[in-house]
Amino acid sequence: MTYALANHLDTEAKEAYNKIILKYTHPTKLAQFKVLYALYRKDIKTAKTALNDVKPPELKLYYEIQIALEENDLEKSRLLIQSVKKTWMQNAVEADILHKEGNLKQARIYAEQSIKRTRGIQKYTLAKHFEPLLNKAA
Repeated sequence: MTYALANHLDTEAKEAYNKIILKYTHPTKLAQFKVLYALYRKDIKTAKTALNDVKPPELKLYYEIQIALEENDLEKSRLLIQSVKKTWMQNAVEADILHKEGNLKQARIYAEQSIKRTRGIQKYTLAKHFEPLLNKAA
């Protein structure tokens, strides 16, 4: 699912999501996948509903910020970012906010920092997420 979402492969993402829904029974784990897929589809209502069942506080906060960003509520995003403890998350969210504000130079700096501070699947996901921003002409 991660690969499909990161590469905007809609059919594959939907198929992977449907398999995950059938496989996982734990409500917290399911909620995380539901929020991710809902955000991918820009289905804010579903993302908000599923967010209620996300238990890890840091992850819940991160998703809440992503929802606020999708709603273009930059003020709420800036307020919530103050509670984020993980540096890579702070950098990633700051990059998204700055990008939405049109400050591409600063957004790139934060995007690069967030990618550098992660490993594995998270590094891949962030690199794919910020690929359009990092490849834009300066």
